[in-house]
Amino acid sequence: MILGNGINPNLQVGEEYTINVDTHEAGPGAVTGRIRSTLGNDLDLDIIDNEDGTFNLYYTPHNPGNYVIKVKFGGQDIPGGDFVVTVSLKIEEKKSKFSSRFLFTENYFPLIN
Repeated sequence: MILGNGINPNLQVGEEYTINVDTHEAGPGAVTGRIRSTLGNDLDLDIIDNEDGTFNLYYTPHNPGNYVIKVKFGGQDIPGGDFVVTVSLKIEEKKSKFSSRFLFTENYFPLIN
């Protein structure tokens, strides 16, 4: 079973996300994973074996865009273990960029009385 906020379809830049993998029913083995942007760049992925049949995968996206997540167990694809997520700028960053453009425009075209 795969759960966690790291497989939600919409994520934000700079936030840490977690993917939880429960392998109790699969038997012994290791979980591996890869997160790749559509531009071909891989994200760092930390994998923690909790030694109780569960694994936690942690990552933090630093750039907006689409990413493909692949989770494997024992070197084999897990059914339902592929995800596509979209990473966006934080709402504050979007507002900041909009405000900056607005202020620039306002100063560039002063009102004429």
